[in-house]
Amino acid sequence: MLLAAADHVVVPVQPTAPDLAATQRALAMLKACGRPYSFVLSRAPVRAPEIEQTKGILGALGPLAPMSISDRRIYARALIQSSAVTEIVRDDNKAAEEIHAYWRWLDNQTKEMKPWRREKAA
Repeated sequence: MLLAAADHVVVPVQPTAPDLAATQRALAMLKACGRPYSFVLSRAPVRAPEIEQTKGILGALGPLAPMSISDRRIYARALIQSSAVTEIVRDDNKAAEEIHAYWRWLDNQTKEMKPWRREKAA
């Protein structure tokens, strides 16, 4: 199973009921494998009440990134171009800022991993 080989598993979750239901199944598999994991809220509509509700639920289940990845058209455009959003926009773009902030947070979460494993994961 791939989960058993992972150093850290990122579980992206959209603020929807189907995603939260799927998260429960993913969490059961992660706990069975004993792998470290964290959640990130993904495709989050800006200023929607579901964001805070979903954060409350996910925060009770495990480590949750304090920032959300918003539902922005630039992410779809980047995917079509086979690029990361940070490759096609300026660093002061909101999408780039979200990704950089998330990457710094995730890097902090994985600092306790052995150096050779962190290098491999990056």
